Amino acid sequence: MKQTIVYIGIDVAKAHLDVAWQNRFRRFDNDKAGRVTLVKWIKQKQSGPVQVICEASGGYGTRLARRAG
Repeated sequence: MKQTIVYIGIDVAKAHLDVAWQNRFRRFDNDKAGRVTLVKWIKQKQSGPVQVICEASGGYGTRLARRAG
């Protein structure tokens, strides 16, 4: 059985991460606790493959990419 990839869009800013996913919109702090909470939230809602698409500037998404990997 082939699993469908779920795409999640994240707008990365210095202070926060704005997430758009399946008609849901949430904001997380762009700090260690916020990134951990974001990854936990995704894992609670989705058990299959996920592709995260980040709109980032200034390198603010680097720590998120490391955390999600």
